[in-house]
Amino acid sequence: METYLLTVKDVEVDGLGFRLSPGIRLSETKDRPTIGAMMQGARLELRRPNGTRRSTTLVAYGVSAWSGDDGALFMPDDPADPEIKLTLPADLSHDEIPVGTEVWLLG
Repeated sequence: METYLLTVKDVEVDGLGFRLSPGIRLSETKDRPTIGAMMQGARLELRRPNGTRRSTTLVAYGVSAWSGDDGALFMPDDPADPEIKLTLPADLSHDEIPVGTEVWLLG
């Protein structure tokens, strides 16, 4: 079963590959339970605005957080509805993930 995840608005390079924005809000997963079962290495498909498709895999996913001086964790958003960002492999090129690309989880 294919599950729509997000439409790319921005791509950043990080230490693992390409981190996509926006992320997926936890609240957005209630009607798409397959997202909750998604794991690293999951098969993804990039559906580009020009109609072409590219298969890839999920390298990592997670929320942005950092430790304060006191060891407490901080997040830039609402901890009850965090934004989960997806990271795609570094073997892709930035040009392969244009703005407007839909990312789909493949069954």
